[in-house]
Amino acid sequence: MDVFSEIKCLCTTNKAEDVLVEPQSNDVKTKNTAQLLHKCYNEDNTAIRCISRKQLHDRICNRYSEFLEQSNKLFDINCPENEQAKAKQQLQNMTDVSYPFSVFWKWHILSDTFLSAIFP
Repeated sequence: MDVFSEIKCLCTTNKAEDVLVEPQSNDVKTKNTAQLLHKCYNEDNTAIRCISRKQLHDRICNRYSEFLEQSNKLFDINCPENEQAKAKQQLQNMTDVSYPFSVFWKWHILSDTFLSAIFP
């Protein structure tokens, strides 16, 4: 199963809001995985968790801030071409599976008509 295409993950700029985790099919495995991911990202501390919800959301939001900074350079018509090229490369790097929370950045790109045209 390709988890990326099967489960949509988006974050908000508000750390108090839940991370969106949404199955993209009716497959039982997909629904169960999405439910588990939703719990992992959004439930408060439990005895077996090594990281709190707040810590996890802080980490995601810090990366999201970086994502927004780079994508804003692509939206800015006054941004120099070399800066836009660097921003495009950084966003490309952020979608690599080895990059933290890459599934979020892929979905944020796909959800944006401008960015999805740049990254087909």
